[in-house]
Amino acid sequence: MATVEQGNRVAAAFANLHAALDQVAQLSLTFLPVDQLNTAVVETMRVAARIDGMKAVALSEADAAGLAGRHGERSLTTHVARETRGCPKAIGPDRTMGLWLRDFPKLADALCAGTITRQHVVELKGIDNKRVHGLMVRDQHLFLQFAQDLQWAEWGQAIGYWLNAADPDGEDTDPSNPKYGLTTREWKNGDVTVTMRLDPVSGEAFLTMCDHETQKRRRAEADSPDGVRTPLKKLQLQAMMRLLVRGFQREDGSTPVPLVNLVMSEKLAEDLLARVTGCESPSAESPLDINPFELPIAWDDIDGRCETIRGTPVHPKHALWLLLIGNLRRTVMTADNQVLNLGRSTRLFTKPQRNALLVQSRGRCVERSCTNPYPWLQADHVHPWTLGGLTDLANGAIRCQPHNNAKGAT
Repeated sequence: MATVEQGNRVAAAFANLHAALDQVAQLSLTFLPVDQLNTAVVETMRVAARIDGMKAVALSEADAAGLAGRHGERSLTTHVARETRGCPKAIGPDRTMGLWLRDFPKLADALCAGTITRQHVVELKGIDNKRVHGLMVRDQHLFLQFAQDLQWAEWGQAIGYWLNAADPDGEDTDPSNPKYGLTTREWKNGDVTVTMRLDPVSGEAFLTMCDHETQKRRRAEADSPDGVRTPLKKLQLQAMMRLLVRGFQREDGSTPVPLVNLVMSEKLAEDLLARVTGCESPSAESPLDINPFELPIAWDDIDGRCETIRGTPVHPKHALWLLLIGNLRRTVMTADNQVLNLGRSTRLFTKPQRNALLVQSRGRCVERSCTNPYPWLQADHVHPWTLGGLTDLANGAIRCQPHNNAKGAT
């Protein structure tokens, strides 16, 4: 149990620490010889590493002592944030690290001594799971030896080898939720987030292909007279898209379906071109002061529509390059959102008819509350073909395959 004398020693130690830091902060590093400046930088980073360890250990002890409750706070992070006028989100990771380090006293001591850094601990914490936890506790000395002898990249390789040996089978694979795969998420504004995890061999192949294509595009930029350089992140995305498009093409260079089908009103297209040229129309000479916050877009206005064929809203700025290089197909609609007849009396709906019906249904099944995905959608005869129904837009509707099959010839 802590005594008053021990508390006084702790207070005195921190007072001395603050005094030492004040003394260092008052020193000027300007015009220092290179070797002395190097020493100052290295020692600063070592002190920071030790402070990281002290923060984690202190918060762990405070959590175990119930410090927040004794001060009437609901959590330790909010209490410390109030005392230091800091952000609880910045304090939370230190507390989490301290709680994790309770099982790893050698790592905690090394962090406080500055022989390992916070990032070493973060990386080790990231590989911890119920299968290897006991082995990690056992092999703390090995991790410390790696950190002392190896540079960061080599240290990561050594940890990777240790993990493969400690957990040769990897994570248990649930057939309904596989470890490797790809997920996508569509945002309300039309952006798409893609998250994927590959096995090491497939991942190496993916990285090699993307790196090769990225370098090709970077070399092409170097030869360009305008000297514009695309940020690496965007260049890598462009490289991946080129690889995907190339794989989607037939042998003759064509694609089975257009990669992008965008529904855009004529009024909105004219407005977009006017904003780009700064004139009322592409042929006008007088400049136009256009308010960027008054886009003529609206969900419920037939003349304010800008969306994919799936019905996902798209900002008009993303449609500009399609207007320049794409094929335009005119679809005439009535004020009440009905597409005028384009069809002929044939058994199957043509591609233009199907696209027209998709525009009309805004990329969704007509059955109320249906959430089946876009690839399942089909053009269906409202009045069945077998019962005399015509293949025209007036008799067409978009249904997903399950609802179409359930409807049958009725």
